[in-house]
Amino acid sequence: PAVTPATITDRNRLAVHLEEARRRGWYTTKSENVADVMAVAMTVPLGSDRYGIAVAGPLHRMEPAQERHVQALKAACARLEA
Repeated sequence: PAVTPATITDRNRLAVHLEEARRRGWYTTKSENVADVMAVAMTVPLGSDRYGIAVAGPLHRMEPAQERHVQALKAACARLEA
């Protein structure tokens, strides 16, 4: 069941969304779990484990700065992997 009106509930649509995210190297959610909240996330290997790191905030602040947040997230993940 949908948590918010933006929740992806269709399996095929979710599969496409996840595949697009895998290809670009980072994931996003826009009001899918919490209304008016956006997050960008990446995975990072640490040792033999893989972790997820996310930056989240109010949609009205995150969306216009999405590229800046993605670049900061990529830099943080690269530092962790080094």
